[in-house]
Amino acid sequence: MSLDTEFVKKSITIPVDIYHAAQPFVVDGNFSAFVTQSIRKFLSTERLTAWIAEYEAEHGVIPQEEVDECAKRLFG
Repeated sequence: MSLDTEFVKKSITIPVDIYHAAQPFVVDGNFSAFVTQSIRKFLSTERLTAWIAEYEAEHGVIPQEEVDECAKRLFG
C-alpha cells in the first residue's frame, strides 16, 4: 500500500465465531489490514468470475481439462 493511499474509517459488526476464526490470520493485531486483504481477494474473485463468464459467452465453455491444468499450475 502506498503512503498516499486515502482511507475511510468504518465500523463493522460480525458474528463472534467469525471474528475468533479470523484471529490466527490477523498479522500484528491489525484487523483492518486483514479485512482489507479479504475484500481485495473477494473483488479479485468477482472480477475473475465476470471475466470467465464473458470469455465463455464469446468462446464457449472452458474445457475441464484446461481448468484442471490451470489449477495444477496455480496450486501444485
